[in-house]
Amino acid sequence: PFGTDPRAYAAPRDGADLVLTIDRDIQLATWRILADHIGKQDATGGTVIVLEPSTGDVLASVSYPSYDPNNFAASDVNRYIDPAIGAYYPPGSVLKPLSLAAAIDGGVLSPDSTYDDTGTVFFQGVTIPNQDYVAHGPSTMWQMLQLSLNVGAVHVADTLGSAAFYRGLDAFGLGHATGIDAAGEAPGRIVQPGADGWVASNFAYNAFGQGMDVTPLQIVTAIATLANDGRRMT
Repeated sequence: PFGTDPRAYAAPRDGADLVLTIDRDIQLATWRILADHIGKQDATGGTVIVLEPSTGDVLASVSYPSYDPNNFAASDVNRYIDPAIGAYYPPGSVLKPLSLAAAIDGGVLSPDSTYDDTGTVFFQGVTIPNQDYVAHGPSTMWQMLQLSLNVGAVHVADTLGSAAFYRGLDAFGLGHATGIDAAGEAPGRIVQPGADGWVASNFAYNAFGQGMDVTPLQIVTAIATLANDGRRMT
């Protein structure tokens, strides 16, 4: 049945003090929602994490497909790693509010700062278009986020400067393991200037979350930091 039955409560016992922050009701609801959307979108898998910004408590973490730990030998070994903490992916445009937050914190931009959105930007030998391929003209930072404008994201990162931009990503915890008490957490990978594999155009792509690898938990933690007035919780 859905919900936690208070009659199922068991008194604590010495030597058996495993304490989770997972909320049983939220976990179950999250699983049902994820399963429903995967079916509707004909997706191959997905991950949803519910995190409380003020404490860092993970209230739910669901990934699909999963496996039955009581019969793990019958499952694909590739499912043993929890994608929430062990799978890499490029975050994409969800990085834009983090870039802007770093620029506002650095005092170089405000939400009402404007730039001329020409639809494309030429940066270090590559031409980068907006995702809608439209030039939006004079635009504020609010509009850059609302319309998810790549040209604006490059403007934000370039105004902030390379060194401060990557310091901002570090401060949000991207490219570093969060330290959650779960096995198999991966650190992600962000190639910074001067490192092996770095090319100058990386900076522009990184401004809108491409050319880097993070975990779902890293992104959830970073966005929760914004909700928690800039304080990142463990």
